[in-house]
Amino acid sequence: MDLQSAATTLTGSYAFSLSGTDASLNPLGSVGAFTIGSSGITGTEDFNDDLTSGDGFSGLTLTGQATLGSSSTSGTAQLATSFATLGIDVWVIDSTHLKFIETDTGGPYLSGDAYTQATSLTAGQLVFALSGIDSGGGPVVAGGYATTDPNGNLSNGFEDLNDAGTVTTSKPFTTSTAACVTATGRCQLTLNGFSNGASQTFVFAVYPSSGGGLALEVDSFGLLQGAAYAQSATSFTTSGGYGYNLTGENSQSEVDQIAQFDVASTASPATNITGSLDENTLGESLLTTGLDATYTPDSTNDGRGVITAPTTGNLNTFIGELTLVYYVVNSSTVIFIDADANSEPEGGQTGVGTFVAQSTSASAAVAHRSVSIVRSVVRPHVALRRK
Repeated sequence: MDLQSAATTLTGSYAFSLSGTDASLNPLGSVGAFTIGSSGITGTEDFNDDLTSGDGFSGLTLTGQATLGSSSTSGTAQLATSFATLGIDVWVIDSTHLKFIETDTGGPYLSGDAYTQATSLTAGQLVFALSGIDSGGGPVVAGGYATTDPNGNLSNGFEDLNDAGTVTTSKPFTTSTAACVTATGRCQLTLNGFSNGASQTFVFAVYPSSGGGLALEVDSFGLLQGAAYAQSATSFTTSGGYGYNLTGENSQSEVDQIAQFDVASTASPATNITGSLDENTLGESLLTTGLDATYTPDSTNDGRGVITAPTTGNLNTFIGELTLVYYVVNSSTVIFIDADANSEPEGGQTGVGTFVAQSTSASAAVAHRSVSIVRSVVRPHVALRRK
């Protein structure tokens, strides 16, 4: 939920990210950008439909209309490309942030956010989190960081990966395409050394925005979607409370978690995170459990670290423990991936999420204003029972 200070008019350009399924319930992701003009909206949109992208799905011409609602009602938009025409309800958070949910019939079934468009990624270190499926349809999440210069060139990329419970950390990658600076608001990055569990040359469409660099894989080797954020701090505040969420998949099915915890400045290996966590794994009852964990900042990579909640603590979730690799966006905002491997008692768990500093008043909040974490794609599972 976002605090609303709804605008009365919308002008300018927005980048957006939508995820969900197509009409056949296959995973579908989309990113794009549009400009609102007197005669409607015009822009560009990319799709990845169950690993199908490339020609006919990428860089498509976008046209349509948008009508603004009042603060208590939704507006509407129509986004039309050669791939699909989407009927959207639009909730305005403010002039820089819109909430989208598709409301037409027959599919696709998509939802997401739109943010004020930018023409380039912010220079400096970026941190990112992506989720989706690999080329075989298995769940995969990836996170890491890279450096961008004032011209938009990326370097010093490192990736952490959890491909269906197979975990790889600190894998270097490079880009072989031109700079991510564009008058149209869309750039296309070719990544060498990047992985979703397989070694390929991966291609992403990226739309810079106030909500981060909104990214979608547009090759035929997988469907990864998420965002990259300019990093303005390399550690999070070690006082006060944090609100947390995770969405992902384990050997049971979809898993969703929310939590509240306090952090201390006590150095690891002491327990320096204490709180409570709620988990819903499909097929299991909603579970509330204690959360005693340890955060350990990386000694070589600023802004990266690991959070572990071992089986010996109070945590009583489906997989029995929790291992998160985190990346600091600013002193109050952290994104992470779940790095629980198949070697754990109940198998691995993939997921993405964020934790953000709590505040007694909205005006006092200093967290990153918009964080767009795309939920993991979950395939149907045969029901498994807890041992």
